[in-house]
Amino acid sequence: MKLNPRPKIFLVYGNHGPSPHQLEDYFDYFGQIANTLEFDLLLSHDPRPGFVNILIECFSPTYVPKILACKKHPGTRFIAVATEFITGDTFNYFDAGKAVFVPREAKKAIPLPVRRFVDFSMSIFFPAILRDVLSVRFPGIYLKGKEAFLKRFAVPKQSYYENKAYWAGRFKSFNSVVKVSDVIWCVTPHQLQGYKNHFPKHSVELLPMVSWSPLVTNPLQGELEKDIDFLFTGSLTPYRKVFLDSLSDKGYNVVVGNATWPSQIRENFTARAKVCLHIKQDAEWQYPSIMRYHYLLCSGSVVLAESSTERCMQEDYITVADSREFIKKCEELLASPDHLKLGFEHSQKYYEGSATGRQMTQALFLPFLLNGGKTSAVAPSLSHS
Repeated sequence: MKLNPRPKIFLVYGNHGPSPHQLEDYFDYFGQIANTLEFDLLLSHDPRPGFVNILIECFSPTYVPKILACKKHPGTRFIAVATEFITGDTFNYFDAGKAVFVPREAKKAIPLPVRRFVDFSMSIFFPAILRDVLSVRFPGIYLKGKEAFLKRFAVPKQSYYENKAYWAGRFKSFNSVVKVSDVIWCVTPHQLQGYKNHFPKHSVELLPMVSWSPLVTNPLQGELEKDIDFLFTGSLTPYRKVFLDSLSDKGYNVVVGNATWPSQIRENFTARAKVCLHIKQDAEWQYPSIMRYHYLLCSGSVVLAESSTERCMQEDYITVADSREFIKKCEELLASPDHLKLGFEHSQKYYEGSATGRQMTQALFLPFLLNGGKTSAVAPSLSHS
């Protein structure tokens, strides 16, 4: 698909803070689309007047005015990418206020000022040499005693996903951005109807999450020894920890990675893992992790996922097991004779099964690529779909 002059679309990241590492998957995904559809994807901290701008949801009240001001310039267009679930008049609250992702056990945190005060007090009453002797000769007693004292000052800790005021504010800001956006794109089919119901007068479409290359995207896949039995990356909830500890207790080499790993670290560990895991946030969680499945399939990994109530097309190319059979299925996959070959086969089948999704995505982008979106035309077919 060649257009002259070559179109430009800006992917805005400034609304995600000074270190938008959480957008790496989106940088990569939109970059693959740009390479295939032959337009320039340009990153920008702030929206660019007179151009098409992709805005990935996460808007603060201080950032919204930048978007509204930019919209006043002729030719400025916005694509609002929705990443969260609409629940009533807010994001991510289900069942009358029960937060998703976070189990309901009580959590405690010790305020940083208290810790600093205790450390300062101990530096006065215990000379440095005595503290060193205690911590080296009696580490368990020393540390447990200190933590026991600190816990007297512990206060309830509110999780990121339990902060109802935060999500309500974020949803309010999203509504302000939608008012000046040309379209809303949802990244999972499970979100789509909620957005259509809440924004009946706006154009709401599904942005398919599909494979854009027949080649494995992880450059280290096949180059490194697979010395990790099981790899999981993401938030370590108590529910997930039960499964991971069960595998560790059996003597398997289990690596748990941070959800904020940069791409270089994630590529290294993914290439070394025999089996990559997806475990639900909690026992009641209903939705699959489409972005995790997509990344691992494109990386050429062998993937095992715990089944959810809802399904997605990526599950046609991975192994899915319910919670009762999960550990057993882990061991069966681990016993596979050639994990590299199996991962490459799944990645290729995922690409072949993504042809319709690539055509759908081209149709979404076409109005923003032809003459600033003012020309109605029939989308040419992708010769390499």
